[in-house]
Amino acid sequence: MRVSDLGERKIIDLIWSIMERDGHLLNQIMPPPDDASAIAMDDKYFILKTDMFVKMTDAPKGMKPEHMGSKVVTMNVSDLAAKGARPIALMLSLGLPKRYSIKDLERLIAGISRKAKDYGIKVLGGDVGEAKDLIICGFLLGITKRLIKRSGASPGDVIATTGSFGDTAAAYKILLEGYKAPRKLRKALCEKVYNPIARLDLGIALAESGVVTSSMDSSDGLAFTLNELSKSNNLCFKIFDIPISNEAMEFAHLHSLNPMDLALYGGEEYELILTIKRDEWNRAMEIAKGIGCNLIKIGEVEAGRGVVLIKGNREIVIPSKGWEHLKP
Repeated sequence: MRVSDLGERKIIDLIWSIMERDGHLLNQIMPPPDDASAIAMDDKYFILKTDMFVKMTDAPKGMKPEHMGSKVVTMNVSDLAAKGARPIALMLSLGLPKRYSIKDLERLIAGISRKAKDYGIKVLGGDVGEAKDLIICGFLLGITKRLIKRSGASPGDVIATTGSFGDTAAAYKILLEGYKAPRKLRKALCEKVYNPIARLDLGIALAESGVVTSSMDSSDGLAFTLNELSKSNNLCFKIFDIPISNEAMEFAHLHSLNPMDLALYGGEEYELILTIKRDEWNRAMEIAKGIGCNLIKIGEVEAGRGVVLIKGNREIVIPSKGWEHLKP
């Protein structure tokens, strides 16, 4: 067998099965499959996160070096936002091909530097080595006093998201599959892939308020994220509304696509999916409005398992599909 016979998620399961056998999962604050790790110290938690960008698999057509650099930072920050943690320090490991141009390297590092500054992060250093393809691996340290996990939801909680969906799925159809779109629409869609934004301020504010019971970022796709939260909480996520962007709706209409599929089964949309205490929903809305952010109610948590979409009198099961590395 090869790793492509398993795929990313089964490989992770294999890795952790070996680690568990050797005692590494004992007393972990956030055991797998959570997206970050935590260390408790006095009245706070240090949150650790690493994420990697490989040009061959992660850089679509038209992506500039500065976009690649900034995206590595956002990829790591988004998972800290879901934990309610403020990122404070970043370290990097770079794998560089021998023929990689100095000009592109300067643009890459400038993208990392600017985005780290935007999020209030200090870059402390890292490592540089030779590789056959460009590899950028970020390691991020954050801190919080109120840790939000994937688990913690209760029946009756509101399910909410910080934005609409479908843009990146549409963009990848343009960039990878050759779909056409008017110039203005193409630019708006592709910008979501080239320059995503982590919902850091809102994630921290909601966590500090105590209104959030569980959270996860949606970078692997909305359907997958909802299913992972349902599984982690051992509860049913009943969805009444899928917020789809106007641009994704326009693109879907242009190519006779199902906009719901674009919204559910895309990926690399760095929105947060949260469960919020029912009696704190209005307060959560006020917090979001106060910092100029969106918070959209999409469903409710109830007893049971799985994710279902309510359409009229029907309940449609939303399967756990999303982006996965190393699949054939």
